[in-house]
Amino acid sequence: MKTNKMRFIVFLLMLSMVAVACGGGTAEEAEDSPETTEAPQETLAAPATTAPPPEVIVVWAEEKVAVALEPLVGAYEAAAGVDVEVVVYDFGAIRTDVQTAGPAGEGPDVFLGAHDWVGELAANGVVSPLDLGSVASDLFEVVCHSL
Repeated sequence: MKTNKMRFIVFLLMLSMVAVACGGGTAEEAEDSPETTEAPQETLAAPATTAPPPEVIVVWAEEKVAVALEPLVGAYEAAAGVDVEVVVYDFGAIRTDVQTAGPAGEGPDVFLGAHDWVGELAANGVVSPLDLGSVASDLFEVVCHSL
């Protein structure tokens, strides 16, 4: 029971990160900002390899987790404006298939697996740390309070 709750919390955390990353400002914010004729002090250019946001977020999850996600997917799709495709996967096959499909560019955007896979997946270059910047403390507090 506790494992399923933890998986659910981790998935919600990942979906929240995707929502924050894919979210943008509103048109009203752009209209309210004053026009300037000078260049800003610091200008950051997007890297040349920046890809457009996905039209569909593919999630690999075992059957029990996929069933638990069903009520959340519709709400997330409406809020983020992105379709979510949850693919039911055999739990044992997720780790091996992510290691082969990921580097080939054919893996999922999000996958749910055991925490003890992280070392192997990181060593093989399949996963890497996320820099959450200033929102890291906010996300940590949400997870701690929900436990």
